[in-house]
Amino acid sequence: MSALKRARAGAKSFLSNDTDDFSPSPIPRHSLAQTAVLLVVLAVALLGTVLFFDFLYPLSPARLERPATALMQNLAFWRRIRQSPPDALNDPESLAVLIVLGAVIGFAAYALAIWLAWRKPPTRPLLAISVGSSALFMLVTLWSLPNFNTDVYDHILYARTATEYGENPYIVTPVDFRSDSIYPYASPRYVNVPTNKLPAWTLLSMGAAALAGDDPVTNLLVARGSITLFSIGSVILIALILLRWNPHYAVAGVIIYGWNPLTIVMAQGKTEPMMVFFVMLGVLMLIMKHYRWMVVFLAVATLVKLIPVLFVGVYLLREIKARRWREVVISGGLFALVIVALSLPFINTADTVQDQLALLQRSGSELPGSVRLVFAAGFVGLLLYLGLYRARSDRQMLWSWAFAMLYFGLFLTEITLAWYHLPFIAIASVAIRWPMVLTMLAITWTSFLLNAWRAASTPAFTLPSPDVPRLALYLALPMVALLGSLALYALRTRRAAHPNNA
Repeated sequence: MSALKRARAGAKSFLSNDTDDFSPSPIPRHSLAQTAVLLVVLAVALLGTVLFFDFLYPLSPARLERPATALMQNLAFWRRIRQSPPDALNDPESLAVLIVLGAVIGFAAYALAIWLAWRKPPTRPLLAISVGSSALFMLVTLWSLPNFNTDVYDHILYARTATEYGENPYIVTPVDFRSDSIYPYASPRYVNVPTNKLPAWTLLSMGAAALAGDDPVTNLLVARGSITLFSIGSVILIALILLRWNPHYAVAGVIIYGWNPLTIVMAQGKTEPMMVFFVMLGVLMLIMKHYRWMVVFLAVATLVKLIPVLFVGVYLLREIKARRWREVVISGGLFALVIVALSLPFINTADTVQDQLALLQRSGSELPGSVRLVFAAGFVGLLLYLGLYRARSDRQMLWSWAFAMLYFGLFLTEITLAWYHLPFIAIASVAIRWPMVLTMLAITWTSFLLNAWRAASTPAFTLPSPDVPRLALYLALPMVALLGSLALYALRTRRAAHPNNA
């Protein structure tokens, strides 16, 4: 077989196989007890990264400019941390080194933990360490300094527009309620416009705001707490899915989602953890072959963020290809029913959907508008191909979702909006094939680093920056991971064809 044919065969195997049957490096042969000890050591190393980004990084000059910094006086341990910031945080070069070092240590510990857990049986100790450590990381981040992520104050203020003042947040803007206790901490960019979040998220935010009352810190912790519950819930769902679906990857799958520093640190105050939770409920229904319930949960997820509509589209295309018209009609009807039911409490929801689509249209970072349109058209073609030709079985459909998220993450996601990758991480954790996991790791490490870098740099306090286009930095490592995966698959194909020469 020629080198070109081997490369083509390797690429075909990489793109279409729905099970993991090849590893890029030898599986670690540590005993289960040794693996447990090593995972605890790596969890401690990762905890150091979490503590840095939760409690030291927010003390950098750019983050201290946020109005939410004033809330540090409201809790004693926040106040103590604020009183003695390390001098290195006030020097751009030193802070840059700390950010890079923190990201490298955190993702190195994360990657090693995945490698250690790969194909390990899901014993109770290993599951307890993987799930328990993930929950610990997320609970630590729940108490991160109040100026680390400030989107959450915008969400709270929009929710209070409905719960406190009885107005529709899709019509009335927060600027009408300047005396509200949350208003000083909201972004001036959003107080003059209605919410652009979808109804399922708005309903959750309203419930949290109604529970929290008027105190800003209580509102912050309740809002973060609800997000943390969804994040921990997703970890548990991933464990349940893989214990039924692919048990030898249950521990690795939990670590893939629950130990990713992006999942732990940057999801706070974002809508994505709620979306991921309902997507994982949908995946659980998929492996149980309750397809209509899958569509219902994916519809709820879609009304948090539009991304899961892609998964429903791939499923319906599969059913159309198989000419299961009754299932197409019922599933499509259920999807529409859930969308209408959750949207009924509000009006102008259609405008909000347009806003979400506009975000997609503006995404892609440095990609010029014409090039972005080409990649968007390519994405539509990819979804049609996956749904009609590559989603025949449930495993293949899940792999198709992962491949769609890979394309979306590379070409249609704003580079520094790292939290947009959460559904990709979650789907990769249950599709559980090492090339996808390796590429996901490269994408999320790069996006995490670029986001942390951008958020810590202002015109008055500018971090050193390499003279390289940000898009090139973003794509370089994932492309190396992808090409390396293809090369290894080609090598495997050669060895399979010539076993005596391997």
